[in-house]
Amino acid sequence: TTPEVTPCPRAIPADQATVNNVTYLLIPEATRAQLGSAVTVRLIPCLYSLVLLLGLPANGLALWVLATRAERLTSTVFLMNLAAADLLLISVLPFKISYYFLGNHWPFGEGLCRLTTAFFYGNMYCSVLLLTCISVDRYLAVAHPFSSRAFRTPSLAAGTCAAVWLCAAALTLPLALQRQSYPLLGAGLTLCHDVLPRHEDDGFYFHYFVALIACAFLLPLLLL
Repeated sequence: TTPEVTPCPRAIPADQATVNNVTYLLIPEATRAQLGSAVTVRLIPCLYSLVLLLGLPANGLALWVLATRAERLTSTVFLMNLAAADLLLISVLPFKISYYFLGNHWPFGEGLCRLTTAFFYGNMYCSVLLLTCISVDRYLAVAHPFSSRAFRTPSLAAGTCAAVWLCAAALTLPLALQRQSYPLLGAGLTLCHDVLPRHEDDGFYFHYFVALIACAFLLPLLLL
């Protein structure tokens, strides 16, 4: 038998059926039960709601203080960008919360589904890369306080952050370019990224996420 290839590690593979020129997804009953479980439609949105309630004022205040009150140091620049990355994730959490509370139904359209998916992954990888930069900056400040002073400047830190944002955007661009929302046959639900059809380019998604892990996990791990 041919081994099953999933579109990506976080999505469930599904077959397709076309009815009246509309592409639907077909999933087994066990998968439907998993998507409708209390963990998915109750616990996850409650946790996201807690993150939203705590993260929005905390990161907003942190960004305001760092931008207006703190001394402009390299660490300040990195922390400002880290708070901004968290706020980007928080900005799409209301859509994710509604999606799960509605029983895995996405009523917001394909564009917002792609944007939410890209922001969700983008925040994770951007945060990892920024934390790596902060760790390297702290190491240089402690281990080489004098020799590193020449290039540990706010302007260089800002350029590094710009490169991190561009890297995160490049890493998540394929998610924004691929269709992410599909209706589920016989359920009256439209799923967003949780279930994706098996395509001829499944191998692309596999190699794409392997590259993501290498760039945004293994490389920072080696540096740290």
